[in-house]
Amino acid sequence: MNSTLVLGWGNPLFGDDGFGVKVVEKLRKMNLPKDIRVESCSSSPFSVMRKMLNYRKVIIIDTLQIPHVKEGSVLRLNLKELCDSPNLINPHSLSLPAVLEIYRTLYPDQVPDEVLVVGVCVGPPKVSEGLSEEVEAKIDEVVELVVREVGGKGNE
Repeated sequence: MNSTLVLGWGNPLFGDDGFGVKVVEKLRKMNLPKDIRVESCSSSPFSVMRKMLNYRKVIIIDTLQIPHVKEGSVLRLNLKELCDSPNLINPHSLSLPAVLEIYRTLYPDQVPDEVLVVGVCVGPPKVSEGLSEEVEAKIDEVVELVVREVGGKGNE
């Protein structure tokens, strides 16, 4: 198995939903350990899961919609915390934990041991180009969190 995948998930054509892609663009310029792979994806949970196979650890960067959590809040959730968030609104149709369970049944030796979601809380998706100022202001905070998580130096 490979070491760690950092995956920015989202669609830049839907405003703040492009957050994960923007974070990954910045991470690609960083001095990360050689065993860290950085990618982006704007497709379904099944496509995301296929990218996650054969990694020990996966860090997904995404936007989160959780009622009663202030927009702009940065969260780091492990899979259990994600599953225990009944109010999480999932804009990607089928939830990642549900897809992960399907893949765990089909490919038990290829599913990551650890999955983290690092994201910023946002409102409902809007069709627009670019991130809102509030969400764009969180890019550096999330980049630093991911760099600490993977043990990188973070120098550009």
